[in-house]
Amino acid sequence: MDPDPDDVTYKKNVKTMAVILAVMLAVVVAAVVVPPYIFPPTSGFQSSVSLPSLEGFNLDLTLNSTQVSPGGAVNITASAVSTDAAINNVTAQDTWGVDSSSLWASACYMPVAVGIMKGDYGSDNYTQGTLLEVGSGAVSCSPPAPTYFAFEPRTSTALVAIDGKPEFWTIRASYVFSSKDLEGTPAAAATVSGGGLAPGVYTVVAADEWGDVLLTNFQVT
Repeated sequence: MDPDPDDVTYKKNVKTMAVILAVMLAVVVAAVVVPPYIFPPTSGFQSSVSLPSLEGFNLDLTLNSTQVSPGGAVNITASAVSTDAAINNVTAQDTWGVDSSSLWASACYMPVAVGIMKGDYGSDNYTQGTLLEVGSGAVSCSPPAPTYFAFEPRTSTALVAIDGKPEFWTIRASYVFSSKDLEGTPAAAATVSGGGLAPGVYTVVAADEWGDVLLTNFQVT
């Protein structure tokens, strides 16, 4: 008895559909599994972040890169940029949100400074991290300190008075961080490996003397 033509056609269609479904499944699996190996996922870290301060300026933090080689370095810049359209006279407070003795500033009594922590920290747990000593460590500054910072409109330039003498400051701290900063320090054992920064995630801290703290991260791969 000859097979029913309709049954033959139906079976062929079923086989064809099964092949199509198998190919589609393979494509889906490949799309999920293969790309992480061909295109490694990025860290998602931000090279530029900003935090509005209640004092009328933005605390900005930028890195030249969020991916650093073990022998490389990262350029860190933090600045306070006035958001006011008029002169903004901000009273000095010396109320840091982190240990200011482990921060690096570009000048004595500069109200903005930067620091580094080994590990991946965010705004919810940065107090659990430990700031590494960078550069020559804390700088001893002789008084008097500025009592105010009169920001020019929408800039990082501020008028200060040192011992009664007016000066214009750029409210900024820039630092190039590498393994050389840690040579001979207690932190070196955990953060230096083979002449370079140990692989892993580092947290960059920008802080000001009004208690603002801003964070971002970079990764040594």
